[in-house]
Amino acid sequence: MTREIDSLLSWANLSRELERGSNLSLLPFLEGILAGSETASRARERFEVTFFGTVAQEAIRGHDALTRFSRQRIELTRTAFQTTDLEVIGLARRQMAYNASRRAVPVGNATGRVRDLTELSLVRNEIQKTRAHCKLRQLISRASRAVQALKPCFMMSPLTVAQHLPPGSIEFDLVIMDEASQIKPADAMGTIARAKQVVIVGDPKQLPPTSFFERGPSDDLQDPDETTMADDAESILEVALKAFPHKRRLRWHYRSQHESLIAFSNERFYDRELVIFPSPTVDAGRLGIRHHFVNGATYSGGKNLLEAQALAQAIARHAIACPDETLGIGVFNMIQRDLVQECLDQTCIKDPRVRAAVEKLQGGAEGLFIKNLENLQGDERDVIFIGYTYGPETVGGRPQNRFGPITGAHGWRRLNVLITRARCRLEVFASMRSEDILGGPEKSLGVNAMKDFLTYAETGKLVD
Repeated sequence: MTREIDSLLSWANLSRELERGSNLSLLPFLEGILAGSETASRARERFEVTFFGTVAQEAIRGHDALTRFSRQRIELTRTAFQTTDLEVIGLARRQMAYNASRRAVPVGNATGRVRDLTELSLVRNEIQKTRAHCKLRQLISRASRAVQALKPCFMMSPLTVAQHLPPGSIEFDLVIMDEASQIKPADAMGTIARAKQVVIVGDPKQLPPTSFFERGPSDDLQDPDETTMADDAESILEVALKAFPHKRRLRWHYRSQHESLIAFSNERFYDRELVIFPSPTVDAGRLGIRHHFVNGATYSGGKNLLEAQALAQAIARHAIACPDETLGIGVFNMIQRDLVQECLDQTCIKDPRVRAAVEKLQGGAEGLFIKNLENLQGDERDVIFIGYTYGPETVGGRPQNRFGPITGAHGWRRLNVLITRARCRLEVFASMRSEDILGGPEKSLGVNAMKDFLTYAETGKLVD
């Protein structure tokens, strides 16, 4: 007995914990550990299942709606709603087509020289031609009412509107501007002037139009009393946010099929106001975020060869294993974009099977793309691969922490665009660790977000 005297304190502690466990009704979980029949981690899992199951049962008993819940009834209701919703959309399309078909198409002047023809007479004359067609701007000028009656919906960019629709020739009941954060106020005004109503849609947290070399010599001489809300605005979206009292925010991020795909941007850029539907599991297989560290890669002259090769190999694997999932690649500069494309081309040359799979991936309705982050806005795919591009200049070294446009005023917007393109899965390829990026209050929002998102990709934890 005296030989076990050193274990007396441990035995006393164990007895005290067993007594506490017994008072908390945990003895069944502890007995397995004492008997050696299961590990502590396994016992903890059993406890969590029992505990949360009990809590759930108590919550269900306290609410009649949960007590009467039937999964089959809910699924049938959901399916019926989806079917009815699609039918309503289809009926609305048919109603619009019917209303459009009832519009009278003005015949216009049908006699005299060709240059005297107008409206439908001019359109019919142009249809019969095989060459020497009337210029589009001239056609719209002379046959605007007939053209609009035949084709009441126009899909055009603001610059195309100014180029092809003479002022006063056409007026729209409604103009909808999508991706308005990319439209300059000066480009949008002409289109707005042709509308009775306008709807401006965009995300102020994404990229504004490119504004290099646009500052004029008279900017500093402008009279402050003569300025308007559009003078200092980057986009027509910014003007609308200032000018119009009725603003709506799309709170449901429809694209993300897994909560992790939008959780970072919701936390960092959208004030936690987006509605995120919880996913049943963190590791959902084909859904969510994955991180790949490219060991031994170096960055120099805007290029990261090993990372580009890793991306090309990942594209090849995806094309063969997941041909039904659309794919897009985003990197941080044009030089790296071209390098990834070159590495992919070399991979396809070496392996005909890869070439056939990649060509199939490129040929779909949403074909494979490889873009730098300035050109990604508006794109979405089932799967997005992100190449962080930057890294140490020598193997084992530390990155120089020069991140180009990410350090600028709109760097955080670039990152937000890059990390919110995926519907199902986002895979991050990086040649540096998050601790290699020097963040802090003296750094730009873009650099801090770049660091924290890499931490999120590595650990799945959001940095507060």
